[in-house]
Amino acid sequence: MKTLCFDGFGGPEFLQLRDLPAPALKPEHALVRVKAIGLNFADVYRRKGNYHLDGKPPYVAGYEGAGVVESSSGEAGGVKPGDRVSRAEELFGWVRSSRLRVRVAARFALSEGAAAHAFLESRRSIGKVLLLP
Repeated sequence: MKTLCFDGFGGPEFLQLRDLPAPALKPEHALVRVKAIGLNFADVYRRKGNYHLDGKPPYVAGYEGAGVVESSSGEAGGVKPGDRVSRAEELFGWVRSSRLRVRVAARFALSEGAAAHAFLESRRSIGKVLLLP
């Protein structure tokens, strides 16, 4: 799977596009095929070494995503499947009725991750910065 990774802490130039093996499905987890990744300052802080990271490099950038559940091994995240469906229906209803509007500031290809990070750090964005696989 294509990922945006970093091995050390620093600026956007530390980000690299890599192929990593698909993760093994663990109990009570879901495997999601990501359609979009929402970039936020937590990602920037992790890349700079200002947020705690578990494990050893490479670290995979991007903690906020949207996609399609490919498979599940039970109640992922402690939320029952029926609850997830009703919550999703309520959320998408708000989007369809314009009660909830998502402002997208910019879209970048995953391969342009360094440019997306630089754009977010410039503070020129008003709205969500998205990375698209």
